[in-house]
Amino acid sequence: MKTEKDSFDLTGLERAMDASALSRTHLVVFLLCVILFICNGYCLQALALAVPILAAQWHVPPDAFGLALAAAVAGMGIMSLIAGSLGDRRGRRPFLILAALMLGVGSIGSMMSTGLTSLTVWRLVTGMGLGFALPNSMALIADFVPTRRRVVAMTLLSGAMSIGTIAAGLLAPTLLAAGGWKLLFAAGSFAPIPLALIMYFWLDESPKFLAKKHGNSPALTALLNRMSVVVPEISQAASTIGKSSAPSTTTASMRRYLPVSIAYWVQGAVAGMLMFLLMNWTPVLLLNAGASEAESLRSVAFINGGGFVSGLILSFILDRSAKRVLLVPAGAFAFAAAAYLSAGVVADIAGFSMVALLLGFAVGPAFITIGLASRIYPSEILATAIGASAAISSLGGVVGPLAGGWLVGRAFPIGTSMGLLAAPALLCLVSAVTLHLSSQRFHRPIAPPVR
Repeated sequence: MKTEKDSFDLTGLERAMDASALSRTHLVVFLLCVILFICNGYCLQALALAVPILAAQWHVPPDAFGLALAAAVAGMGIMSLIAGSLGDRRGRRPFLILAALMLGVGSIGSMMSTGLTSLTVWRLVTGMGLGFALPNSMALIADFVPTRRRVVAMTLLSGAMSIGTIAAGLLAPTLLAAGGWKLLFAAGSFAPIPLALIMYFWLDESPKFLAKKHGNSPALTALLNRMSVVVPEISQAASTIGKSSAPSTTTASMRRYLPVSIAYWVQGAVAGMLMFLLMNWTPVLLLNAGASEAESLRSVAFINGGGFVSGLILSFILDRSAKRVLLVPAGAFAFAAAAYLSAGVVADIAGFSMVALLLGFAVGPAFITIGLASRIYPSEILATAIGASAAISSLGGVVGPLAGGWLVGRAFPIGTSMGLLAAPALLCLVSAVTLHLSSQRFHRPIAPPVR
């Protein structure tokens, strides 16, 4: 016999949270996730900035670091797939604390590396920390933030990773001059380990997860009171342990979204390939094309800054779109293809800094790819969906550094190297249009934003 305990749904809670104003609790959760993502960005970018010095000190060619660069992305992809599912079943909070610890440990290990093998292993550990952080941070923010602001919030969170990479690019010359590549990695451990302790005391669990797991528990009641969220329906609820978060339920729900997911995954994988290729190899590509060392290092800041601005503009458009929302990234990828094709001309006319900024605008669509998941998947499988997307995107992220190493090894002119990237950008365009058509054909409606 079905009881209220078994039949409690999250409609009332979601409606109340969508109608609520942002509180101090919202701000604390968002800021902690932002700081974690800043650490993610710095740790992810550090090796790319250290490659020229490491190559000279270890007497190996720069393209030999392709596997070490790909290791962090591979670790992120593998762990994202696992961590997203774990977060849907066990909660977001514990895995975010673990993510911060792994980032710190991975940075310390990278600093102590004595060769490519040990460096690759520690970069894998760093990437696993990224994998714990990515799906669970995104899902936690999606669970807390009202629908009308969700894509913007998730894009801002993605942009926080860019702040970390920008900081790495701006700090790299000073850190490398002061203490060499070891100090560059050591700096990556200064924030994550204390952050784990702060998160242990200050980070709240997802209210939607608490409602699904424990129903009307004291922890949920206290959290909603601090957020000034009133849910009349929840006073009648008890518990939903094992219902919404069961593996079989999650698997069945994901299977329903498979037609849409395939196009979404292709788009994410190729966008990830482009983004990680440019983030890891643009300094070397520009240096080989005649840029100064300072210009090549600053290119990381230009790429991530341009990507963040572009992604934020796209996210505002997405949050204000109800119909044909999936055509927004399609237009963005069309612009990206044109940007790659024109990069050589821009280098001749306006210089390498403008090339880096143009490339940043071109990677903007990658910033909204994960945020788009909140408009496709329901809350109960959101972390699993984000984890699967991040894992598949990371396959492209693994290919990106390796493909970049191939481009560096061939020593193509800058126009040829960038022009070759137009082909995968066009594939992203096709996948975005396919995603739009699939969502209509298979009746998987895209949720309109709440006003």
